[in-house]
Amino acid sequence: LMEPNTLLTVAYGWREGDEVHALVLPAKSNGVEGLHESWQQAKLPGMAYLTIIRRALVALHDRTDIIFNGWNLKFDRKWYRRHLGITPRIASDGMLAHRTLDERPNIHGLKIRASDDLDADDYAKEIDQYTGRGANYDMGKVPFDLLVKYTGNDVAMTLLLTEDYEARLAKDLAADKVYRQIMLPAAAALSDIELTGAKV
Repeated sequence: LMEPNTLLTVAYGWREGDEVHALVLPAKSNGVEGLHESWQQAKLPGMAYLTIIRRALVALHDRTDIIFNGWNLKFDRKWYRRHLGITPRIASDGMLAHRTLDERPNIHGLKIRASDDLDADDYAKEIDQYTGRGANYDMGKVPFDLLVKYTGNDVAMTLLLTEDYEARLAKDLAADKVYRQIMLPAAAALSDIELTGAKV
């Protein structure tokens, strides 16, 4: 099951026409301000809540009609394998797509790309006063309503950027081949090695 003391949210974004939507699920039910009223009324024990969320996520990833994208999905792949026992079908990774398009270092972070490519505001500014910095950085101190807003922005920016980079790669067949045949498979392999180790 998920680890309620370390994971705060699980989030998904999707497009309907010109609108981008985000769904942010809390990873624990007890003591979370802003949790949906129906969950508050049910007063489910934390593990029961996590079991429901786990089953819903497994069912979601069993669907073959949904394409899953993300940002630096090497981390997400490990989490899904460890906690849900599934290997997500990752169609694209916005960070790897951008690395393929532009090899310069230190420019591939989601917030940097959202600012530079989408002219997005610094949406992390609202939570900075709560998280601390460096070794003291802790997202768990952020009020839940702000955490939901921040995470929703994360998945929306990921979707918009990934769409843009995929469209640019489609116009450069050589770069697209590197991305799909080398970058994505290599990231998946490294993720698996980090999770399970490798024979030496």
